Amino acid sequence: MNHLLQLYSFSEYTIKECEFHNNYDKFVELVNTIQPMRATKLYDTMDAAIDSLIEIKKLYPNIVLRIIALTDGEDNFSKKSKPTKIV
Repeated sequence: MNHLLQLYSFSEYTIKECEFHNNYDKFVELVNTIQPMRATKLYDTMDAAIDSLIEIKKLYPNIVLRIIALTDGEDNFSKKSKPTKIV
């Protein structure tokens, strides 16, 4: 399986947990360390992830891009009312 993974976490802050890499086991370990918090900055974090996807697409033009969000779907802390960027 060819893939590149990057992980962001979010609460009242957006945190890039790792740069793009292809180690799925490391990715799962990182996901398992993240604890839910009260604040949810989903939309701002999605825009940050889209910025990263735009950059990786420049390096690998044929790459298929995906965002997978593990969230309750609420956004109660973003400065934006919805994601504003498109890939």
